[in-house]
Amino acid sequence: MDTKEILEQSIEGHQAAIDKAQEQLDALEVTYSIADRFKNDRHGDKAILIQCEGHTVVIACLREGNRYSRPVQVKDPCKITQDEYKRITGTYTTFTRYFDCRRGKKMNEKQILKQSIESHQVAIDKAARSKLAAIAAPELRHGDYGLSEEGGHPRLYVYDNGIRWANKSYLEDHECTPGNLILGNIFADLASQAEPLEEFVRPIGHNNTFGMKINGDCIDYHGDTYCSFVLDEAIKIHCKFGRLIAELKRKAAQ
Repeated sequence: MDTKEILEQSIEGHQAAIDKAQEQLDALEVTYSIADRFKNDRHGDKAILIQCEGHTVVIACLREGNRYSRPVQVKDPCKITQDEYKRITGTYTTFTRYFDCRRGKKMNEKQILKQSIESHQVAIDKAARSKLAAIAAPELRHGDYGLSEEGGHPRLYVYDNGIRWANKSYLEDHECTPGNLILGNIFADLASQAEPLEEFVRPIGHNNTFGMKINGDCIDYHGDTYCSFVLDEAIKIHCKFGRLIAELKRKAAQ
């Protein structure tokens, strides 16, 4: 499993946790509990939710002590759902809650759920950024060199139980991010400079040329006019120039 797949699974896991927490948060908004108190909307009497045997609950009049309906089985007497509440209150009248006995606990539970959602969202955002970085990051080869993302420090990437970068005389663990600038590969450069070259000429525009050649212990430049090069062309010329320098050094060493 590669980095992108791991990050995708991480994002899916955090999103599932967010969905679950949001579902609990939404449900918490409309729950009732035993000891909640209500006003009878028909004649103003006050009522209370009380627990009977087991998990059965009724709503009873505080003034007379009579219940308004038969006991109803609920899953949790302290978290009575909207559907359970409707079965408890029946169809005789409606009630308006004026005292929520679990209001403080609900607020704490809401805060915990909201913090959980925020924490998972932060993790999703971080994983998404890492995924984008993994997609955009260049695929490193042994011997690639370049500049670091922060500070532009020289980097030589070497393969040692995974790609790591060498700085001066030591190795450090390192991830290549999009901000790291890869300039070339030292082994490819050396292979290129090992090929003899004494002169090269590049056509420029209409009937114009640009070139360099070895002349004794110097490198001569010749061009018919002012010229400019796009990056790819400039890289090729840079490579040719490096080969001329290497050839000049070989001749000087003979």
